[in-house]
Amino acid sequence: MKRDIETIDSPELGNVGRRKALKTIVGGVTALAAYNVLPSKWGTPIIE
Repeated sequence: MKRDIETIDSPELGNVGRRKALKTIVGGVTALAAYNVLPSKWGTPIIE
């Protein structure tokens, strides 16, 4: 398989890094939002 400069510098390869960065950012924001929803002090559940 011949690899030339057009194949190496294709825009699809640049998008892989952007997608990975975007997934990391979205995952971090989601984890932070989930952490803020949790109560700060846990109590025993009241079961009647």
